[in-house]
Amino acid sequence: MVPDEIKAIVGEKPTTLDIMFPSEDPAKFAQQWLRCYGRTHGLVCKGDGVEAVRKIDTDTGYLASRDTKEWEFKPWTCKPKECEQYLEKRCRRVMNLLFMMPAVPGLGCWQLDTSSFWSIVNVNSCVDLIKSICDRILGLPLALSLEDKEVTPPGESKKTIHILVIRTKFKLAELQRLA
Repeated sequence: MVPDEIKAIVGEKPTTLDIMFPSEDPAKFAQQWLRCYGRTHGLVCKGDGVEAVRKIDTDTGYLASRDTKEWEFKPWTCKPKECEQYLEKRCRRVMNLLFMMPAVPGLGCWQLDTSSFWSIVNVNSCVDLIKSICDRILGLPLALSLEDKEVTPPGESKKTIHILVIRTKFKLAELQRLA
């Protein structure tokens, strides 16, 4: 869903947004976590593949469920290859991408979330490439787009998916001058 402030500038269903990142640190503008959501309790576990915080039912000691009356957050070991929720695909990696939009009035950050493996890998790769060329990413005028890509996931046949891509609107020489 596109917020009204953005719709007026980019339309109802944009495929490209002009953006800038608000920090040099990808850990601040492209957070990535393993997240598990429950039907009634929202986010019930958030981890990084090593450590997690889980919403635990205080009566049963298990992950909070629809029957949970009281709960508390507890530190937990995060082992995706052994985690029941991850193996059942109830837990998945999510990237929260924060960006500014220079054409939108006011000052603020917008957030776009993706759980697409291909989008997460592509955004990370694009950010790394731009930072290696320019020695920075903060404030560079970029374009975030949704593009088609053919992939062949393990055990599946080839298919076309939509992935997030970060591009520049400049030639390499112009981009280096901006850096």
